[in-house]
Amino acid sequence: MSLLVFYLHSPVYLLFCILDEEQQREREQLERQIQQLRLSGEECQRRRELLEQALASTQGRNRQLEEELQRKRAYVEKVERLQSALAQLQAACEKRETLELRLRNRLEQELKSLRAQQVSLFAFLSRVI
Repeated sequence: MSLLVFYLHSPVYLLFCILDEEQQREREQLERQIQQLRLSGEECQRRRELLEQALASTQGRNRQLEEELQRKRAYVEKVERLQSALAQLQAACEKRETLELRLRNRLEQELKSLRAQQVSLFAFLSRVI
């Protein structure tokens, strides 16, 4: 037992004890760091999943907006075509009204001329008979 007491009090044993304590502290510190890295990695994973969900949601909304934009563009094009057709129709109607007015004026003039000829003819015939 004296050897054991000597060994327990020897500088080598004390050095081993000190080194063992330092290694234990380093091991504990490394284990804490590993745990923190695991938690950090898990947090990064959760964040990545949330970001992926947000991205998927945003992409879905973007698709909806693109479809809505296409529908609205098609609607605008249709309205433009209808406005163009309406303008053409209005121009055709105005042209027709102008032609109808000219024709009416010409027919009224012909009618006046025929009535005047009729009056002259009746006057002539009444003198002759």
